[in-house]
Amino acid sequence: MRGLCLSWLIVLSELIFTTTATDELVRSPVVQTKYGPVQGVIRKDHYEFRSVPYSKPPIGHLRFKVPEEPDPWTDTLDTVKFPEYCIQYNVFWNSTEGTEDCLYLSIFTPKLPTSENEKSKLPVMVYIHSGGFMFGRGAQFRGDYLMEHKNVVLVVFHYRLGSLGFLNTGDEESFGNMGMKDQMQALRFVQENIANFAGDEDRVMIFGTSAGSASVHYHIISPMSKGLFHTALSASGSALNPWAFQPNPIPNGKKLGQFLNCPVDNSKDLVECLRTKDAHDIAFTHSLFLHITNRHRIQNFYSDPIAAFGPSIENGNPDPSTRFLSDTPRNIIEKGAVNEVPWIIGYCKIKDLVIFMNKFDTDEGYEHTLGIVKSQSLLERLNTKWEEVFPITLEYVNEPPELQSRISKKVREFYFDNLPINADNPKNLSNAYSDKTFIHGIIEAARLHAKLGKVDSHPVYLFNFGYEGSHSIVTLRGHSRDGFVANHMDDIQYLLTTFLFPFIEPEARDRPFQQKYIKMITDFVATGKISAFDEDRPNDIWEPLNTDGKIRYYHITETPRMESISKQFTNRVNFWNSFPLREYQVTTAAKDEL
Repeated sequence: MRGLCLSWLIVLSELIFTTTATDELVRSPVVQTKYGPVQGVIRKDHYEFRSVPYSKPPIGHLRFKVPEEPDPWTDTLDTVKFPEYCIQYNVFWNSTEGTEDCLYLSIFTPKLPTSENEKSKLPVMVYIHSGGFMFGRGAQFRGDYLMEHKNVVLVVFHYRLGSLGFLNTGDEESFGNMGMKDQMQALRFVQENIANFAGDEDRVMIFGTSAGSASVHYHIISPMSKGLFHTALSASGSALNPWAFQPNPIPNGKKLGQFLNCPVDNSKDLVECLRTKDAHDIAFTHSLFLHITNRHRIQNFYSDPIAAFGPSIENGNPDPSTRFLSDTPRNIIEKGAVNEVPWIIGYCKIKDLVIFMNKFDTDEGYEHTLGIVKSQSLLERLNTKWEEVFPITLEYVNEPPELQSRISKKVREFYFDNLPINADNPKNLSNAYSDKTFIHGIIEAARLHAKLGKVDSHPVYLFNFGYEGSHSIVTLRGHSRDGFVANHMDDIQYLLTTFLFPFIEPEARDRPFQQKYIKMITDFVATGKISAFDEDRPNDIWEPLNTDGKIRYYHITETPRMESISKQFTNRVNFWNSFPLREYQVTTAAKDEL
């Protein structure tokens, strides 16, 4: 019952979170945007404009199209309520939720412009939410902590997910990356309007976690995002992670059509048919790609693969100047075709996929590693069918069969010493998941960008978040930490309020760390430079990576310090570098035309 109990807890927490945020409303002054006037609410120490449209609703003929500017309005728009999130599949309930009319952003600001302060604009932080490009919501993240400091404006937003945001048919019918262009449209809105909310359009930082973190990296390597931001922070994700890039997106478009009884031999017919389908039916196909139901349990292991749709190369876009992505992320980086901004990138101390999937009340367990080692049936399958399972769950299933087999044998030897996988030491399994799905791609991204040698205009600051706070994704799900110091997304709780974590009260143990962490990040937003974490230790400076390839990172704890990655950790990174993975080598999208 733990899976259902947890889902009830999350739903209840979100309801409480939302209700608290809408009680005892006091209307804000009216603010003019490029498109029309908006009115929000006044909180105790800031203003909130919770549902400001930044695009036309992507419905009807605009489904699978790039976002368009919203139609202007003349009456004052009430932005008191938070927007409904973009339509998505809910794995907890095996159902869909949300709406297609979801392209809204929320603005949190400690002040509004007046004749006295109109020139003292504040730096802006724009958060991009997580969810593997398949689920998630921006409005669950709020700015209460940041507003206490009164020195930044926060913007969060929704963007299209799954096939509705990333369908790529390989031609002009649907050339993909609509969700990424939603993000760009939100950033354009910020450039054009944030000054009216006391924000400085010339000091904008984009930041995100997991898929949001990878999104930040994509904006750094996309020419279309140039000038829309000035600093960046990626926490637990990069465009080099296997789940963050679709090297061959066309087959999943065909599968989508087959699931919904649409013709798949011609992309025009396919897309026209999909536009007639209910959006909830389209979103529900995510369950079929995950193979959760017995009828569709084709090849999955646990919940893998997670991302059936995501960013891809826009070969089908007839206008090269509007292609968000024209080559593989790695090729773009190695060519040096990046937006040169200061960039913080890193990961949590121990990274695992426990955040992504909490399955139903079945014998398949509840989280990735912890769920697997607690399930005898999964352990047995992992030990007897590892050559089948590893490529799927470690996401190299698209490689040639002979390479899959070679990698699987090496994984078995490198991580497990060819011994049975058991519950005695879950860290070996966690390391395998963590390295391939997150850490390798993050460190490679940092290393490759640093190798460009643009330390003045594009310094790269690598971190390892190791602060052991009072709350963690692991402990909130009823597990013992058991060596898991800081898990996936644990770090976001110190910057933003969210129903995922309890509120950090002023007297809480984590408060002193949080205040220092916020100051360091907001100083970075304001200046593009890293300040000392602790004023009492001014010489403990976070240094950017050099071009020599040596990996040094800032270990973020109560007393942060610069460290070098261990020889063992270096070997783990180099292990994955030793394989000619297709995700790094393709230079064009697959030519499997519809």
